[in-house]
Amino acid sequence: MIEVEKTTLYWNYYLALEKDLEVVARYIEFAKSNWNTYSIELARLLLAVSSEVDVVIKELCKMFKPLERNNNIIDYKQTIKECLPAFIDETVYLNRYGLKFQPWINWKQQDSPDWWQSYNKVKHERNQYYEKANLKNTLNSFGALLITN
Repeated sequence: MIEVEKTTLYWNYYLALEKDLEVVARYIEFAKSNWNTYSIELARLLLAVSSEVDVVIKELCKMFKPLERNNNIIDYKQTIKECLPAFIDETVYLNRYGLKFQPWINWKQQDSPDWWQSYNKVKHERNQYYEKANLKNTLNSFGALLITN
């Protein structure tokens, strides 16, 4: 007999994406001098990871306000700032690469984080904004997904 319990679906997906990022690290050094490096692989990851952020943060918002409308990044910001304000200041540490960053910090001043704006530009106007699929935005997107999970 095999017993089946509910799995941590979102976390498992994050771990799968993280494995892909580890492969990227073999080819692009995670260093400030490479922040603007962009590629098709970084575009793929930025799109996949940011899309997952959208899915997971919507679920997080539903936990706090199940009857509220949480359809976009502006709605998420409102709910998170009200119900989980420390979320915005969370720091991601990638000790292996000597990095630390705060992917949600822009919510203190503007509607969307820089990496989110870049994600949308790459998603909707890739021919014009392909260079936004860079290492810095991809790492920030991963950090945002980690914190959101």
